[in-house]
This record gives sequence, C-alpha cells and structure tokens, in this order.
Amino acid sequence: MEGFRLDIDDIADRCGKTKETVSKFLSAFTYQMENGHKGYSQIDDFNEVAVAPILQAPDGARYLFQYYPLVEAVYDSPFYWFLEDEQYFPAALRNRGEFTEKFLTERLISIFGKEAVFANVDVYDGKNRVGEMDCLVVFGEYAIIFQAKSQRLTHPARKGKLEKLKEDFGRAVQNAYDQAVACARTIPKEGVRYVCQDGREPDLSQIERVYPVCVLADHYPALAMQARSFLKSTTDSLIGAPLVCDLFLIDVATEMLPSPLRFLSYITLRAQFGEKILVTNELATFGYYLRQSLWVDDAYNMLLLDDSVASDLDAAMTVRRDGLPGNDTPKGILTKLQNTRLGKIVAEVEHDPNQFCVGMGLSILEMGEDSFRKMSSALDVMIRDAGRTGRQHDLTIPLEHRDAGLSIHVNADPDQGASDKLRSHMLYRKYAQRAGKWFGLLLEPTTGKPRFGAKVRSLHTFDFELEAITSKAAPLQKLDELPSQFANRNTGRNDPCPCGSGKKFKRCCLE
Repeated sequence: MEGFRLDIDDIADRCGKTKETVSKFLSAFTYQMENGHKGYSQIDDFNEVAVAPILQAPDGARYLFQYYPLVEAVYDSPFYWFLEDEQYFPAALRNRGEFTEKFLTERLISIFGKEAVFANVDVYDGKNRVGEMDCLVVFGEYAIIFQAKSQRLTHPARKGKLEKLKEDFGRAVQNAYDQAVACARTIPKEGVRYVCQDGREPDLSQIERVYPVCVLADHYPALAMQARSFLKSTTDSLIGAPLVCDLFLIDVATEMLPSPLRFLSYITLRAQFGEKILVTNELATFGYYLRQSLWVDDAYNMLLLDDSVASDLDAAMTVRRDGLPGNDTPKGILTKLQNTRLGKIVAEVEHDPNQFCVGMGLSILEMGEDSFRKMSSALDVMIRDAGRTGRQHDLTIPLEHRDAGLSIHVNADPDQGASDKLRSHMLYRKYAQRAGKWFGLLLEPTTGKPRFGAKVRSLHTFDFELEAITSKAAPLQKLDELPSQFANRNTGRNDPCPCGSGKKFKRCCLE
C-alpha cells in the first residue's frame, strides 16, 4: 500500500509548490465517502471515482492506485465545475470555443507560417455573408479548411445509446463538415471574397484541391470509427475526403512534422486511403504514417491498425514535452531517407509554397521506401557521371497515380539553354504519356543541387507536330525497372556513398 500513498511533502518539493497548494489540489480530486454512489445502479452509469480517483484513509493518508484516471480527471473536471456555476457557465462555453480556435491557429502557424494561415475567415458572395471558416491554410494549389467544435460527447451517448450518439455526432462533426464544404463550394465562383478578422484577404484563385478537417476540442471515444460510420460526406475533383480528429492530433502532428509539405502529405494520403484504413484512434494512423507512410497498395483491401501502432509516437512526445531520455523522432520516414538524394531534394523544397515545389514534393513523398532508394541511387550515378564526363544525363519516370510524370536533367549548360532543353523534354514526354501535368527538375553535376524547376499543366489535346515527334519515343521505364538500367554502375570503395551520408562508401554502407 505504501507504494500508492501520496506524500504531500515529497510532491511539494518536486513541483516547487507550497504544501497548502498541493493539499488543496489533492482534496479537489479526493473521493468523498459520505457522497456514496448516488444514481449508480449499472456498470455504465456515471461513477464518482472517475472525477475523484484519490481515496482517503481514516488516518488522513491519501492513495492513488492508477495514475491515468487522475490525469483524465484533471482534464475533465473543470468543465463540470463551471457547469455548476450558472452565471459563469455561458462565458465558460464561449471561452472553450475561442480557445479551441486560437490554439488550432497557433499550432498551424508553427508549421505553415503566419502568411499561410488565416483565422476566422468570413465568406462574402457580393454583400452577403454566406459562410465562415474557423481556420484556413493555403499552401501551393491546396487549401485546408479547419472547422473547430467544442461540443462534448454526452453521458447517454457514452453509455452506447445509438440515437443519442448520432445526435451528438451530428452537432459536433456533421455540422462542422457541412460548413466546411459549403465554404469550399464557393472557391470556383466569381465575385466571392474571403476576409479575415485581421483584414487580410486570402487569394484562392489558384486552388485546385480542398481538404475539409473537422477538429474537436475534446478527446472523443472511437472518433475515427464514428466518422467512418456516421459522417455523410462527398468527394469530387475539388473537394477531397475529410479528416475528423481532435485537437490533440493537430498538436502532435504539428510537433512531429518538420515542414508544411510533410503535413500536407499526411492530409492527402489520409484522404486518398482513408476508406482502406480501419482504426479507432487517429493517433494510430498518424503513428503508422511516421513509420512507413500511408500508401496502401492495390493488392490490399483493408489496413487494420491497433492503437499500439502509436507507441513510438507516444514515446517521442514524452521526450519532447517531458524531457525524458530517448528518441525524439520515431524511426521511419523522418529518419531513414533524409540523407538520400531524393531526401535532400525534398529538404530543398518542403517549405516553399510554389506550385511546382509542392506538386513535385508530394509526388516524391508518395513513393515507397524501395522506390525512393532506387531513384536516389540512380540520381547519384547520373550526378557523378555528369560531373566526370561533362555530358548531360537525364531520367524520366511516370507518376501514374497523379496523372503526371517527372523529368530530371543533370548538366552544366548555361541557364537559358538548360531551361529550354528541359521544358521541351517535359512537353514531349507529357504528350507521349497523355498526362495532365508534368514536372521537370534541373540538377547541378557533382553536387546535385537543384538549379531550376518547372511544371506543365494542361488537358491533353491532339497535336500533329507533337504526334510526329513522339510517335517513335521509347516507352518510359518505371521505378521497378531502374536497378537493371544501373546495375553495371558499381560504386568504388573510395567513392562517396550512394546513401548521401557524405562518407566514403567503404566507411558507410559497404561495412
């Protein structure tokens, strides 16, 4: 029993508070025996111990048998204390809503920057106010509309009453989603203005894709499963599949992801494969993403994720927030590939909102680890050979899942000539593949640093001249075929290691 006893003197010394303050805190969460279990007749009825998990013995000693219930009570109880104060409660609800929106905005600014984040955006069609976005993020040709709600799941719904559960979900999530979609529908319309509280007017004329995100202020049990079962949503060429989450996911995601491009990559992949992912807690999905991305191969119909998938994420957050020893970043996509050639290219563009940088960056991040490494190795060979021979080397691959392709040139030609050559190559390859868009990247020999990037986007139309030029073009190789193309290119013991570490091959991957 002594192991569960709470020592006021010890707690006061550790937290730097007075004994009186510690005693009052513990008293607030100590179960009052005289209250009994009023109204508790079934196992799923409200239990007083849930909000007061500390027990007091006759001799005055206090005991806590599980730490987590106290943490949960500290988070939940103030809401019910405010509820008891009829005069203050309306102000408390108003403050909850304002805090949710403010915290959401602050966390998004921490990763996207203030210039890309717009809070409390009013939507005007002429003089009429037709909608409001709690928070809007604009990055490249993408927009993310966040609608924040502070409604809680009521006790009858927590007990499993289906109709009450649907009613609570409708107020907390469905209304938020419908509001986000209504705002998104105004983007293609002419004469619509978007005005922030601070006077800024975001330009949405270049937006091609919108993702609605519904954010709840509280932990919502099995939220991902409820969203899958109850949310009535729609997708089209403009609006992507929604993400429904709580404020804690936004806090964790903006803490762990190092750039806007990475955050957008999670949102796009979650939207693309959400129907294939079965999960109860969105943190498990995010933890899996950090391990190995969210790309789900066509061979699989369903991906079932247990909450334990987020264990590495939990550990990393305790390192970052509580100062515990350990890895502050889970092993996976943020640690494995950053020193490869493609990893370095992503690092060059991941903070740039230019449409080319965003589109190409997302395409690269969608590659699997094997494809990522194969292409990085191929580029290393090209860069090294171009530096040694002085001749151009190039590589073109289709990006079939994006109706696009990527052409990469490595040469030291003058800027104008190199740019013209790359653009012509992009135009021909785009036409030959009948693709909707094409990316081009020019790299320096030897160093591999990006010199120039371009994007071509247009509907495919027949052209006699281009048809004649491209009719005999060789078919493009896919990433799976790259190893055979470069198999005869051996890395010497004293050559730079292809992994991009900067070390000699013999002192790196050869060992």
